[in-house]
Amino acid sequence: MEEEKLEQPLLKKKYYDNCPGCKVDQAKELGTDVSLRNVSFIWITVLCGSKHSTFFIFASLLKNS
Repeated sequence: MEEEKLEQPLLKKKYYDNCPGCKVDQAKELGTDVSLRNVSFIWITVLCGSKHSTFFIFASLLKNS
């Protein structure tokens, strides 16, 4: 009997429309994998960040030579 009570959450979550935090929480509850859209955002961010950092590294190496 007590185990059944522990499995149920004490507070029910209330989700709002167009709330990014609510969408993330719902995705976590569903246990879905990372979507292709999120992977593409991460990939573009890493790609753009690495492009600028390598440019500055090579520019500083050429300047010192």
